[in-house]
Amino acid sequence: MSFQIDEATLAAMTQEARICFLEEDAPQYLQTLEIGLQQRHDSPNFIELQRATHSLKGGAGLAQLPSLRELSHRLEDLLQAIQQQTVLEIEEAWTLLEWGVSEVANLLNQARMDQVVDADFALLEILASFTPTSPEETLNEPTQTVSASQLALIQKALTQDLESCITTVTCLSPDASPDEISNTLNLFFDECLLLGETLDLPWLIAEIEPLELVLAETSPEDALLISQQLIIQLRSYRDQYLAEIEPVNSASEPSPVPKEEKVLSSQVRVPLKRLEDMTYHVEELILTRERLRLQQEHLQQANQRLRDLSQVFEPIREQIQLLYDQVALAPIYSSGLVLPKNDSNLDFDALELDRYTELHSSLQTFQELMLRIQETRADLDLINHDFAENLEQSQSNLDGLYNKLTQSRLVPFRILAQRFIPQLQNLNRRYGKSVDLLIEGEETLVDQVVLENLQTPLTHLLNNAFDHGIESISDRLACGKTETAQIILSAKVDNNTLIIQLKDDGQGIDLLRIYQQAKERGLCLADSSFEQYHSEQILDWIFQPNFSTAQTVSDLSGRGVGLDIVRTQIQRLRGTVQVKTQAKEGTTFILKLPLNLSLMSLSLIQVEQRLIALPSLSILESLPYKELEWLTSNPPTVQWRQQIIPVISLGELLPCPQLPLDSVNPRVALVVSGAFTPFVITVNSLIGERLLIVKPFDQTIVIPAYLAGCTILGNGEIVPVLLPEAFPMDSAIPLKAPTPTIVKTPTILVAEDSVATRRLLERILTQVGYTTLMCRDGQEALDTLAQHPDDVSLVISDVEMPRLNGFELLQQMRSSPKWKHIPVIMATSRTGDRHQQQAMQLGANAYLGKPIQAQEFLTTIEALLTNNLSFV
Repeated sequence: MSFQIDEATLAAMTQEARICFLEEDAPQYLQTLEIGLQQRHDSPNFIELQRATHSLKGGAGLAQLPSLRELSHRLEDLLQAIQQQTVLEIEEAWTLLEWGVSEVANLLNQARMDQVVDADFALLEILASFTPTSPEETLNEPTQTVSASQLALIQKALTQDLESCITTVTCLSPDASPDEISNTLNLFFDECLLLGETLDLPWLIAEIEPLELVLAETSPEDALLISQQLIIQLRSYRDQYLAEIEPVNSASEPSPVPKEEKVLSSQVRVPLKRLEDMTYHVEELILTRERLRLQQEHLQQANQRLRDLSQVFEPIREQIQLLYDQVALAPIYSSGLVLPKNDSNLDFDALELDRYTELHSSLQTFQELMLRIQETRADLDLINHDFAENLEQSQSNLDGLYNKLTQSRLVPFRILAQRFIPQLQNLNRRYGKSVDLLIEGEETLVDQVVLENLQTPLTHLLNNAFDHGIESISDRLACGKTETAQIILSAKVDNNTLIIQLKDDGQGIDLLRIYQQAKERGLCLADSSFEQYHSEQILDWIFQPNFSTAQTVSDLSGRGVGLDIVRTQIQRLRGTVQVKTQAKEGTTFILKLPLNLSLMSLSLIQVEQRLIALPSLSILESLPYKELEWLTSNPPTVQWRQQIIPVISLGELLPCPQLPLDSVNPRVALVVSGAFTPFVITVNSLIGERLLIVKPFDQTIVIPAYLAGCTILGNGEIVPVLLPEAFPMDSAIPLKAPTPTIVKTPTILVAEDSVATRRLLERILTQVGYTTLMCRDGQEALDTLAQHPDDVSLVISDVEMPRLNGFELLQQMRSSPKWKHIPVIMATSRTGDRHQQQAMQLGANAYLGKPIQAQEFLTTIEALLTNNLSFV
């Protein structure tokens, strides 16, 4: 059987190696080099520095980054030259090394976004003048005498690290699956090759390289046999190599292990993927605990019902006991039982021997059953008590375990932030600007998963700030600014939310130019003006795909994809992006992400027949619906904490059919935090707050940004989790009026003699924001109109009323110059053609039958008020 890796699988393996190198290995090697540069005047550890460049070179080869591999090799030679003092200009060499490390950081950042990266050609040329040897020449150089510390390092790597790799293969069973064999052998090949390149061991590289062809062209079983034969040769060469170098250094004492290394040796390095798997299993346990909690509640309820039943049966049991005693003391003949004449007990008196009938036995059995029920209830009490205690203990242990796992994934923000320092320095050299990066909140702990996913968004934001925000030096001086610009990258935690800000002191964003570009692309109304839009709405357009206001396209920005990627990446992390800008002062991008990606405090709310969940931190306040301070009805707005905020139904925000208003019965109003401004959503009820696991959706289909995932309740019900901050709020923010106008709330007068109908109409009208004047008949309606000659915007009247009926009220209104312009709706149970014709002849604007249909009712009112603008 032959086994070959197809191109897709090979490409996937290569990509996996690339990601592993860029995300796990390379940042550590880069950090080692940066620390070495800081210690340049304090005897830097050249062995560690050369090992870091060795590792970078080997990892770049695996990740298919030839330019980075060449740069790393040149830096390795430069380090060796500095150590051996074979260069005349030591300070110039250190400066060149600093430039090279900065370029390494820049290439690593680029490699996370682009498949192909190229090092600065001028830098490579200068390095070549310092290090004229080629990689091939260096690889084939004979083994040099090594120092005691180098010997200790090589011995440890060959006797421990290499032996660990070998053991993994020798312990592999031939009966293992082909995939397991292939994965193990590929890992063995990569680790041996990396060891050979890191330690500069040509013999190890030469021995392991043929295995790559074997893995590609033979079956897993055959590759395992060949690998086991190769291991015998590897061990032989290793022992021979150690024997050759040891005598040369026999007089040297091995350097003691530094204290820090001893401390680190007690730590275990766990791959992030394994931590994620462990976290997943703990999350599943938390879901199981939620189901157990629900079962415990059911058990407690059942036990309580049993206790109540026992209390009900207690008086009956006492009566049964009394009856039993009475029957037991009664004479035997009173029971109506005739004993056989040959009964051996006839010689005994009734007081000398108890005689039991079937009634005695039944009563006794009943009492025994009652006692057993009481004993069972007592057992259930004990079981329920133990169950509750064990559940509480498991909850405490699971919470502790989850927190420990979460803490183990937390790393300081500086690990990410410091990567941008060399990137910005490189941009300064390349584009002739002077920009400093100030990092705040360096020790803020961030989930490593979140941190790595922030690399690309922050890179785009930094490039945009540098290219679009920061002016040239001459322009800054002309504006009275300092020559050196400043970009502040900060991180902080607030109420379980990670807040990252990137702020520059540049020229700000030109809102008018964004508006013009948006109008050309059809993102705003064609007949609208710039003054009608809020700055939040205008700034939101810059996140649209392919949106750019740049005059020219550079290698940094201008293609219109950067900010689109930023928002997409942040929304995948269930976060939001906000922008604040001030002309000539600068721009701030604010990223807000949940600190914990899985376990969240959720508020469960009832919307009609559905349950949905919102993050508890997104709810600013919950109010009774009837306590809302309505200001306008179209668009609906309310007064909240000295702010005017919109009221939005979930039907407007979500792509689902909107329910008619007469089927909606909101009782609770939730003030939630939106992307730009707080807003109100109305719900039936707020059930409660729970600490639940949020399961995100995969990328099989496109998921709206406002859908964070779902949570599973103890009864198995799946509840969607919505993010109010990510709702599409373009329609939620009303356009600014071109000129300030005072909008008067429409006042509707209702003439209705039925108390129930009058209250129903009042409730419907006030819920949607209208002011009402309620009258009991036509005469009271006329008197009220006289008292409010300029306030009433519309009249709703019944037909049959005492004193003055609806037709008479309508006739007097149409004959008066003060009231003839007011729209009138006749609402009556008289739905015949004759009554409707009479109303229309008298001047009614609409005729509705009873019972009132709320949606039709409100639609009619809105249409009449829209056509009759006297109330504005």
